[in-house]
Amino acid sequence: MSKLFRLLILPLFLFSLLLPLSGNVAAAPAHAGTAPTPTPPNCIPIKKAVAQGSVKLTLTGSGQLFFKSPLHYQLVNLTSQALQICFPAGQIANPSDPGEQSLMIAQDVVVDLAPNQTQEGDLEAFCINQHKAAPSDGMDYQFGPMAEGKLLKLSGAIQTESAGGHWGAQLAVWAITDHYDLAMDFQVTPDPNQPSLADSIRPLFCLAQDDTTLGQKLLQDAGTGVNLYQGENPLVAYCQSQGIPSLGQIGQRLKILGIEAAVATVVGALLCVGVLVGLIVLIVRLARGPRKAAR
Repeated sequence: MSKLFRLLILPLFLFSLLLPLSGNVAAAPAHAGTAPTPTPPNCIPIKKAVAQGSVKLTLTGSGQLFFKSPLHYQLVNLTSQALQICFPAGQIANPSDPGEQSLMIAQDVVVDLAPNQTQEGDLEAFCINQHKAAPSDGMDYQFGPMAEGKLLKLSGAIQTESAGGHWGAQLAVWAITDHYDLAMDFQVTPDPNQPSLADSIRPLFCLAQDDTTLGQKLLQDAGTGVNLYQGENPLVAYCQSQGIPSLGQIGQRLKILGIEAAVATVVGALLCVGVLVGLIVLIVRLARGPRKAAR
């Protein structure tokens, strides 16, 4: 995936955090059982189920962002028995066109199939090839081997942290598959009179600075011996120097403001009630005063 493409796709990712993509979810007839869940002991791995002829699998690009849910599956139970099919984290999917992007499933997904039932849904996955474009909508995919070594370890860490759909987890994958280096990618152009595209939109990257820290943590927790950066997070250092907050910090501040607003509203309401009660008492006293004088 080209650097230009990655620079342009991050703003879309940030926008997607604020306005979730609808994708093709509304058109899918059945998505039950597609959420990440602990793998049951009797669950049949998808590749084994296909090889046995128990199910028919159609796997295509969904058109969603590459680190969100870029794979769409359709499963048909070819038997007269209920089946439990599992898509394991770390399973690699290869495109029919070698020039397209390969993907790795981010989370274990379990699908319950009634006899002869058809179900479909989307799978969270990460791109393996940094220098290839995001998966094409409708591109045919086939499951290949499972991830191995450091990539498989990282897959386990991503699942443990429920980090599917996170930009930082995608960067961690590239750190293993393509030796991605955050410091090299986001370095400031030496000549301030000739800023690069990265320089011009770098403040947007600050919104995702927490994700880059997450990516480093995933690599370390997995014991891969690979790093997104050495020493201090260069993006966090830059953002702090510019006073630009992350999305997490903005959310925390909004939460605090929300609590402050709620407290102010309650206090204001109590004051209003107090004023109304005072007015009522005053009106009652004024109303009683003339009567006593008349006697």
